[in-house]
Amino acid sequence: MRLLKFGALSCALSVSACTLDIDFVGEGTVFTEDQSIFCTQSCLKRSISSLKKVTLQATPAAGYAFYGFVGHSKFKFLDFPEETLYGTYPETGLYEYGYGVVAAYEGPADLVSVPTDVTALFLPEGYATDVVYTSGSICVRTQDLAAQCWGRSQDLNDKSLNGQVQGLVAEAADDLYRDDLCILTDSAAFCWNEESGQPWADLNVSMPTAGALYYDTLCLIHEGSGAAEVSCVNAQGELQSAPEFNAPEAIWADSESGFCAEDSLGVQCWGKA
Repeated sequence: MRLLKFGALSCALSVSACTLDIDFVGEGTVFTEDQSIFCTQSCLKRSISSLKKVTLQATPAAGYAFYGFVGHSKFKFLDFPEETLYGTYPETGLYEYGYGVVAAYEGPADLVSVPTDVTALFLPEGYATDVVYTSGSICVRTQDLAAQCWGRSQDLNDKSLNGQVQGLVAEAADDLYRDDLCILTDSAAFCWNEESGQPWADLNVSMPTAGALYYDTLCLIHEGSGAAEVSCVNAQGELQSAPEFNAPEAIWADSESGFCAEDSLGVQCWGKA
């Protein structure tokens, strides 16, 4: 069982009622502990006007697996235009950021509306072979080597990718999911920024097998001349230097070391910000 703590909803400030739309992909149950919300299919306009916080739980139906929630919160303040914020709450644990939370505005009562939507993602067991989470999306690689996304990166579902999908790369640093997503196909690496809605890298490489994101740079292992090698590209499409490796087998990135890759000689790290 996985939980989504959807944060503090400031309905009581200047809005008479808030509602929660719960959309389903696949089959399962979404509910609250007190059973005030209990849905086995998409349910709309669930009133949460008397609550300060909503915690949703999800249980997949037989033959399905639960992959997480994508939350969409649309805020409109008197001094700002309407803005939609997203947050992902992966099945791997509880994820809290700021999406769905308006605590910073609880002082002045200038909140106009907070309609909130959540998508619960249940997929058939075995449908996905890999899953990544960004600040606003859940993306999977399917058994037929395609990429499919829900949330802010769902427009990628309509993009024609060059080749079959070999892997997905997203960055999680300092316990926060970020806005960048990269898709590795058998002949290219394509990167996308969710906030801007724009691609920032389309690198032609042969058979990339693994990659890592660190801030605005992608480094990946791919087929080279005679052996695997590491290449890096930043958000401006500029190639970045990387150490030489002897047939690297693994690559990763974290806030402590920057990029790291391992070959038969050991681990080398580089590019720490």
